[in-house]
Amino acid sequence: MFVLGIGTGRCGTQTLSTFLGLQKINTRHESLLMPWDFDQHQADNLIKHLQDGVTIDYPDVGEINFSLVNYCEYLLENLSSLRIIVIKRAKEDTVNSWMKNQSYVNLWTNGSHESFRQGDYLKYDELGNSFPKYDLEKEKALAQFWDDYYEYAEALTKKYSSSIKIFDMHSLFSDVLKQKELLDFIEVEESKQFRYALNKNFDNKSTLLTKNSMNILKALIKRDNLDLREFESKTSFQPYLLLKFLLLGIVFNKNIDKMPSFINEHKEICEEFLEDLKFLDSFEILKKDLASLIAFLNESSERYSYPNFIKLKVRELCVKSIV
Repeated sequence: MFVLGIGTGRCGTQTLSTFLGLQKINTRHESLLMPWDFDQHQADNLIKHLQDGVTIDYPDVGEINFSLVNYCEYLLENLSSLRIIVIKRAKEDTVNSWMKNQSYVNLWTNGSHESFRQGDYLKYDELGNSFPKYDLEKEKALAQFWDDYYEYAEALTKKYSSSIKIFDMHSLFSDVLKQKELLDFIEVEESKQFRYALNKNFDNKSTLLTKNSMNILKALIKRDNLDLREFESKTSFQPYLLLKFLLLGIVFNKNIDKMPSFINEHKEICEEFLEDLKFLDSFEILKKDLASLIAFLNESSERYSYPNFIKLKVRELCVKSIV
């Protein structure tokens, strides 16, 4: 089975990639950006790219990629056993998120258009070429991009109703029944489905990753004491998130002797993890755990020679927890 995930970007595609990785699908996120204007040579390369991802251990391959929308029909006609997931976020939220994320870059306005602001940077690299260009100022161009993208996606669902389906971002990641609908659609056996519900309010990128990671780990711990080594096999195509999960496992299980080597090998992951912890007091799922987590980190920090920036962040957490 081949699974594609598409959406305008800033709509949950990265979370979808993680979610599919938990189903033991070899899932990659934007591994091959495609030009907005259809290019058959590139389309054929994409098919080969997907087929090359099939292995004995991972017969199912996923590619989550906003730039594939204009290639879906060609892929449906030329690639067997294909399912396409369309992630849709509210128009205003999507536009606002793009405006914030790309505040100094305009990927959607024609550079020659009169509304193109002096100081805007128009990218004509691989990323820039993956978006359409409009004779509109940036925010209006983004809104038009959203309209065009989902108008075409909806037309595809009518023509290929058994192979492509649209899912709302918020309901998908907060409702396990909606997740079951998606997993049934891509033919994941029910006994092998792994579903979890995120907090319904997940618009901030930093807290999204934290909520995502923490909820998955909580679910894993409750799931017959699932060994993190088994989890590692499920997420071998998500190395960055995997390291976060492994660190979460060390902290939750209070394996103090494992902390020094992990911190020395993965300083950036540890630093980001400690930043994430600052948000956790607002998460209902971890309120009761937060104090013990911070106490454990403080104890390990005092026992071992951690880098100064790690010790400083742990002290900040201790002060915050007291306040």
